[in-house]
Amino acid sequence: MLAGVALAIAAGTKWYGVSSVPVVVAIWACARLLAARREGAPRAPALRDGVLVGGLVLAGMLPWFVRNLAQAGNPFFPLDLAPFGVTIFGAPPDVIRDELGFSIADYAGEPDVLAIAAAIVLARRSGRADDARIVVLVAGAVALAIVYTLTPASALGVRGNPGLAHVNTRYLIPALILAVPVAVWAAGRLPRVAGRTLEGLLMLGALLGAHEGYEIQGGREILVALIGLAAIAGGCWLLWRLRERRVVLVAAAIGAVLIGLAAGNRAQNAINSDRYRDVDPALDALLAIAPSERRVGLAFATYWSLGDLSPVWPAFGTRIGNEVEYVGRFVDGFLTPYGDAASFAAALRRGRYDVLAVGRSTIESQDTPEQGWAIAAGWQTISLSDELRVLVPPAAVTAPP
Repeated sequence: MLAGVALAIAAGTKWYGVSSVPVVVAIWACARLLAARREGAPRAPALRDGVLVGGLVLAGMLPWFVRNLAQAGNPFFPLDLAPFGVTIFGAPPDVIRDELGFSIADYAGEPDVLAIAAAIVLARRSGRADDARIVVLVAGAVALAIVYTLTPASALGVRGNPGLAHVNTRYLIPALILAVPVAVWAAGRLPRVAGRTLEGLLMLGALLGAHEGYEIQGGREILVALIGLAAIAGGCWLLWRLRERRVVLVAAAIGAVLIGLAAGNRAQNAINSDRYRDVDPALDALLAIAPSERRVGLAFATYWSLGDLSPVWPAFGTRIGNEVEYVGRFVDGFLTPYGDAASFAAALRRGRYDVLAVGRSTIESQDTPEQGWAIAAGWQTISLSDELRVLVPPAAVTAPP
């Protein structure tokens, strides 16, 4: 039940989960059946558990299928469902996927990719694991990695130049999650010095990754946490030597919880309030005027979606308490920009936004029309940068343009 609920949440999060979760469930079910066959045990419990987990996974995806059916008339939107050439649910052409949505597998025949694959094969060490769980984890990690390479947009970019492939590398993480315990298992089988060295490097990598991933400003918080953990470890070692082992466990648990809560609270406070400061003057203005409990409209995402600066996450405010909407309309299930000034102005009135952030073009002669439409509708600019224009309605102007 616990595994089924967790996988249901994962499968219902993004379309990538719809392909990854069935792989995990299938490998687990096969492992259960093979184990039952080897031990001469009945297969019914394994089959029953497989049906239970599969049903829970389907329940996790079902709300999104219903939503897609209601909004786009196709539960599998934006994909077609056309078995044997018979269209059951159709979808309009996905221009972005058709032009940029290449997969890593599309480059499988390239010489550099073949060279990398050959190096991996030659570097593979012989021998087999003596723990069946490791075999299952390795099989799952490899299968998920293969699914990732076959997934459209894993090599995002124009043909021959997957310059945005790094954007979708996060969908390889399910395979890496299964690979982590395999790395731990391997570290435990190495000679003592080599194994401890590998463990230390993995721990250092985890700390640095957490620091970089959450973009916490400065290393003071991590340094304080490490000092606190070292103090707890020293105290626990002393108590252990004094045979007070029950006290050791209680003290270690309390200390770890307190440090964890403090670190989590610091990360929560810093994740949006500090990480985007001084990145762009327009973002600074957006965070200042809409820190929380505001309605924020975003317009013309094409340019910021292809660059390094995206206002989407900062628009939710320093406490992640804003309501954020893209000022657009649904056409055949796709959220698209408006094509004329009147429709855009009407959408601004309906949205009752407190602030509007518009993406700007890097090409002066092709600047985004939404900027002019908003100004013509009475909105006034409070901040302007090379990539963004931040505007407020006339009644909200508190500073000169």
